Amino acid sequence: MNAHALKKFSEENQKLITEHTELLAQCAKWDVECTLYERDIEALKEFGNQADERAKEAESRVLCLEDETSKLWEELQSLKKLTEGEFTENFLIDTFISSFINEDEVASASLSFLEADSRVDLCQKMLKIWDGLVLFLVFFILWIITTKISNTYIKNCVYNGNS
Repeated sequence: MNAHALKKFSEENQKLITEHTELLAQCAKWDVECTLYERDIEALKEFGNQADERAKEAESRVLCLEDETSKLWEELQSLKKLTEGEFTENFLIDTFISSFINEDEVASASLSFLEADSRVDLCQKMLKIWDGLVLFLVFFILWIITTKISNTYIKNCVYNGNS
């Protein structure tokens, strides 16, 4: 081989060595990229699995909440019916009582009793809510007044009788 061919062979060999080195460096970079890509794939799979688990838990929780809501709705409806029944019952009691007595007299006597005994805490509270009291409660107060007067009368009779 002549020198020119040898020189050309050496230059060509040098180019191949340089190209080989660059290809090895590029290969190392691609290996790192592939490793990172595989890690990302595994992380995404794990994230997907966790998301599926959370979705199943959320769906289960939704079913429980829907069941609980249904039960609460039924309870609310039954309480509404009960309240309507109590309202009707109170209305009937008020109507019954008012058919036998004069409401104004009962209210006046009951209010007078509460005002006379306003030093008693309960009477003060009743006076504060007087306008909101239903006839049945007003009648009950009158009954208490009557009982108190009767007891006082009986005590006086017994005391005077023993003297």
